Amino acid sequence: AEACGELFGVDVGLKWPNDLVPRPDDRKLAGILAESASGPDGVSAVAIGMGLNANGPLPPEVRGTAVTLHELTGAPVDREELLIAALLRVDDLFDQVTTPAVAVRYRRLSATIGREVRVELEGGDLVAEAVDVDEDGHLLLDPGTGDLVPLAAGDVVHLRPA
Repeated sequence: AEACGELFGVDVGLKWPNDLVPRPDDRKLAGILAESASGPDGVSAVAIGMGLNANGPLPPEVRGTAVTLHELTGAPVDREELLIAALLRVDDLFDQVTTPAVAVRYRRLSATIGREVRVELEGGDLVAEAVDVDEDGHLLLDPGTGDLVPLAAGDVVHLRPA
């Protein structure tokens, strides 16, 4: 998100839990996937992958929900320059991953906090305001009942602009 802003002047936010979306456009620009391997002593390795829509063209069936940097900026994207900038941000984050600074950074970049969302759960949909992300990465939802609902996983749909 930060690399897109610095290199291309595009305001990109983090859509919980793992998407990058331009603001206020809200179409998917990138997705991040993390897989962990556990051993007897806990997590032993984490593999992180990211797919970013740089230049396109996008298939017709996703054009309403996805976007490319080329479309946002009107110019072709140098993918090598983008990769280097993104890897530098990831390297910087590794030094901060267990500090409060990461949570502050995440909240600043969040495109979900402060939004009305619909969460698609196995038992049905929940409509609530996304109010925060806790120290474990759970999205904290306020459904208007007086209690916050922590969400560890689920499909989140933004319902209204921030």
